[in-house]
Amino acid sequence: MSLPRRTEIRRITPMPRQSKPIARTGIQRRARLPSSGHGKATPAAEIPAALRQLVIARDLARCVRCGRHTAGGPRSLQHRQARGMGGRAHAHTAANLILLCGTATTPGDCHSYVEDRANWDDATVHGWAVSSFHPDPATVPVLVHWLGWCLSGEEWTPCDAPHGR
Repeated sequence: MSLPRRTEIRRITPMPRQSKPIARTGIQRRARLPSSGHGKATPAAEIPAALRQLVIARDLARCVRCGRHTAGGPRSLQHRQARGMGGRAHAHTAANLILLCGTATTPGDCHSYVEDRANWDDATVHGWAVSSFHPDPATVPVLVHWLGWCLSGEEWTPCDAPHGR
């Protein structure tokens, strides 16, 4: 049931018809950078091949969190200190990268676990993620599945568990 209008709505002066479309002046689209296929622009996300190989060799092609061999399956290098959270200075260093199984979009794998904000506390306690408050990820120990607590660098350096862990 519709209610009747109390007054009729009229326009006093009719709107002039546009003979041509309104030009978009001052609005320009940003040029898209070539994509690496993962939703990130290639130049910022590209990890040098030599560094990639160094991290994979250091981690024995195994996931740091669960120890699963990643040679034949999906794997990804995880920035412990995210580039968007102050980790740009250490973005592409061996100390800031760890090998995890899966990708950020494959549910149930370690990379998606570490990336999930619901697991942030667990990821930082174990060193798989580093807060932006730490000046250098190399000083934050990591719990490596097959080695225990280590400091990250070009090689794993065993260390004591952090205080309270």
